[in-house]
Amino acid sequence: MRRLVPALLALLILLPAQAARAAKTEVAIADDRILIAGGPPADAAVAEWRALGVDTVRIFALWSRIAPATRPAGFDGADPGSPG
Repeated sequence: MRRLVPALLALLILLPAQAARAAKTEVAIADDRILIAGGPPADAAVAEWRALGVDTVRIFALWSRIAPATRPAGFDGADPGSPG
């Protein structure tokens, strides 16, 4: 009996869990080179991705490169509607 309990526990741990199943397949893309620069090339790329069925776009942006050097007057970081 002493050996049976650890053997059963090991068996339960080693049994494969059922794979998670997504409700739908999500298609994503990341292309910082195009999107961060913005403008017509970025607009065209997004339109092309949409036509290809891309659902999500991820941008890896370095805050140190996109933030202003000084805070605008009246800026409140806790307020999403704050100017600047």
